[in-house]
Amino acid sequence: MQDIIVPLGLFGLVVFMIVRLSDNKFRRYLVDKGLSPEAAQEFFKKPVQDNVPSSLKWGLVLTAVGGAALLGLSMGDAQEEYMIIFMLLGAGIALIVYYFIAAYLGKKQ
Repeated sequence: MQDIIVPLGLFGLVVFMIVRLSDNKFRRYLVDKGLSPEAAQEFFKKPVQDNVPSSLKWGLVLTAVGGAALLGLSMGDAQEEYMIIFMLLGAGIALIVYYFIAAYLGKKQ
């Protein structure tokens, strides 16, 4: 397991650094072209969803994954395979439920 986690972590770190450096280079380019630093910072802001908190999404996902793990552990033979399958299905279903809740609350406002 450790043989997989360390290379994935290193790959993620390299990707993160490349993204940060390219964003910083682009931000400097915008400032050099006459855009104010505040406007350049505003350009890179992530959109904020005020209507649906992300804690709802992660609460749904973690509850579904925990319930799926419990269901997978209750299976007799080949419980690891069932647990992984149920966890992925539970996370997917939770994200779909979150999508419909977010769409409903978005229409409501």
